[in-house]
Amino acid sequence: MKVYQDLYIRGAAEALEEFIMELDATLDSGWSRDRVRESEVNRKALGRMYCYACTATPSRPACRLWIATNSDGSLLVTNILADTRQDLTFDQYNSILANFHDRCAERAAQRLGPAVSLELSKPNPLIEDFLSPNCVNLLRNFSHIANRSALHPFDRRRWNEFVTAAYREEAKLDSAMLRKWLVEDEGWSEAKASALADEYAHATDLLEVFQSK
Repeated sequence: MKVYQDLYIRGAAEALEEFIMELDATLDSGWSRDRVRESEVNRKALGRMYCYACTATPSRPACRLWIATNSDGSLLVTNILADTRQDLTFDQYNSILANFHDRCAERAAQRLGPAVSLELSKPNPLIEDFLSPNCVNLLRNFSHIANRSALHPFDRRRWNEFVTAAYREEAKLDSAMLRKWLVEDEGWSEAKASALADEYAHATDLLEVFQSK
């Protein structure tokens, strides 16, 4: 599966503030901070956001990369948008993010030592990156045997076994990645894959509520 990569910057709040300062001091390779655009968006955003612009080169269009605070307190690159408003391909997006990581973010993090860590996700993840071997087997078994026109009661049982196991094991698989895997790797239709992904999200939310009671 090809995906848009994620870049997480983790550390204590004070360390992340220092990281942003170090980042601003180490920008090169056509990167700069766009404080004008940043201030426009921050007036409307729920949390602080940082904007970094890169100039056009033969291998990339001019873009703006956005960093925001994630729910766990880490910083996360949330989007990269071309100035021409053209949609970036997976390869273009990931190449720009890798350049920002290698030429800018990694240098800033190295100056702060272990106080800050970077995590760049894989550009071509496998389903095994998100699920335990047991869950992978349950999901593949369901996908290979299921009647894709209309799920048989036995198909439904196999599906429920997978969803329950994924919840118990606190699997990292989200509904968007599940839908993508079903379509690209398993050949499910977009409509059927989306319906199953929605079911997965709803079922895990329901199990979480049940478990909390």
